[in-house]
Amino acid sequence: MRPEEVAADEPLFGLSSRFGLDSMDTLRFISELHERYGLDIASTNTDSFRTLARIVETLDADSAARQAVREPVGEGD
Repeated sequence: MRPEEVAADEPLFGLSSRFGLDSMDTLRFISELHERYGLDIASTNTDSFRTLARIVETLDADSAARQAVREPVGEGD
């Protein structure tokens, strides 16, 4: 399957997914994102990974939160 064959809002996991991925697959996927991108999995809801669009939103939000911790407001001015 090519990436362009998966719509951004298509369910990746669960009963409505055409991929046959279950909750254990979701947990493995989240763990992989933690390993690769440092995703804070302690504050992550598994619903954040139902679609590609939600995954991108979650990773962007996590990255922005980590960046805000590293660069407190007013420090770079």
